[in-house]
Amino acid sequence: MNTRPQEDDRPLLKTLVERLQRELVHVALIGHDTAIVDEQGRRLVQSLRQDAGLEVVALFDAQDEVLIGRVNQRLASLSLAQARQAQSAPQPLQVWVLQVQTDAQSRQAQMLARMLSDFPAVNLRLILLVSPVLAEALLESSVGRVFLPWRLPGSALVALDEEDLLPEPEPRLQAPPPSQPGSEPRPSLLARMQARLRYPPHPGMVAAIAITLLLVSLLVRCR
Repeated sequence: MNTRPQEDDRPLLKTLVERLQRELVHVALIGHDTAIVDEQGRRLVQSLRQDAGLEVVALFDAQDEVLIGRVNQRLASLSLAQARQAQSAPQPLQVWVLQVQTDAQSRQAQMLARMLSDFPAVNLRLILLVSPVLAEALLESSVGRVFLPWRLPGSALVALDEEDLLPEPEPRLQAPPPSQPGSEPRPSLLARMQARLRYPPHPGMVAAIAITLLLVSLLVRCR
């Protein structure tokens, strides 16, 4: 289903139909959602047939040899010089609809676009149903300028939030819960004196603390 009212696309459809008739250009329908791409492609084909009276042919999964053979048939009665002149076209304008969902199909579409540009008397136009990834390569190629891109809404990809692009924070160490008064054992006199020796308040107190520590040790041994 289209995400926009179809009435919004009517001016664009009319413009595309007029340019396909008037200019040597092609249309690339670009979108992630194949249902939307197919629906808009159907509407464009319907307008080309009903409003412009053009012949539209769907050539999905056609091999290169088949497409080249059909081009040669339309140019069979012309000389090389005539084939390079648009006014020499022996047959009425025809529109081909192709899918471009693989790299091979993208190369095929570019090959056809070059042939139609080199031999405008073939009098063909293309409508491509293209995935966004392949569309960028197509539009940036040497023949990209002859394609009119129609970018459709309805991406099937899930957009990433900014938070998804940030590195995961390191786990924080939880502080131990506050102890209740009297829950922890009181440090011994020996431990308190050893702690004082590590960080004495004044150098003069070191000797006094050391002597006291020695006396405590002697008393402990005597027991």
